[in-house]
Amino acid sequence: MAVEFDSSECRWILKLDYLSSCNQAGKFLAEEPYEWHKNGLSEDGAINLEAPRKWRQLQERTCHGEFYGMRIIVYGECIAPPLDTLKRAVKG
Repeated sequence: MAVEFDSSECRWILKLDYLSSCNQAGKFLAEEPYEWHKNGLSEDGAINLEAPRKWRQLQERTCHGEFYGMRIIVYGECIAPPLDTLKRAVKG
């Protein structure tokens, strides 16, 4: 189980013990020792378990989200979400 935390616009996926450690310390602690990450792929090969950490580190270095500079085209029928929702999703 993990919890997502937004630190200076970078996204962290943290182990749950981060919350109890912060509570015991009475303050927010450095996130990196508590970052959830694994090497390789999920059992079915569909998910790269290194991706969340990789994209967070890229955003720290470049100050851009994972979709920066990409053009996105959606083909086919779909229910169009509100524009604000799309902007938040692409902004990352």
